[in-house]
Amino acid sequence: MLVAPQPLIKTSDATAWQEFRLNAESAAVRAVLSKIISADPRLSQDPGLSIRGEIVLAEVLNNIVEHAYGLAGGQILLRLRHGATGLHCEVLDRGCEMPSGTLPCSTDPKIGGAVTDLAEGGYGWNLIHTLTQDLAYTRHLGTNQLSFLLPYAEQTDAS
Repeated sequence: MLVAPQPLIKTSDATAWQEFRLNAESAAVRAVLSKIISADPRLSQDPGLSIRGEIVLAEVLNNIVEHAYGLAGGQILLRLRHGATGLHCEVLDRGCEMPSGTLPCSTDPKIGGAVTDLAEGGYGWNLIHTLTQDLAYTRHLGTNQLSFLLPYAEQTDAS
């Protein structure tokens, strides 16, 4: 069992974080997403946030499963906290570091031609960059930390 890495972002109200620990496996990702979406009353009141949250969290968690851990397996700590402007998210793992030690760029995937010719991947980081705010990545003492804000609907409407 992985001892939870200490978050690098300090908050004034640490008790407000809701934590989910999961194995780096596709089935565990699906299960935790289902649990979060069904159990969080704020998400059920804000369908846009629910959809954006599910997309972003699925992309982030599945990237960790596939790329940070690969066949090695491991554990992921997901922390969520509702704030004044949105859902603050922190994801920690002890898998491989991001290439070049930085977040992948947000590049619009080339879409054109027949649907059958579209690439299977290459959309995730663009979606993550587009649907979040305050996206940040650090690696400290072997722990990857990705943090971001999923803004509430009223916050995205005002932008």
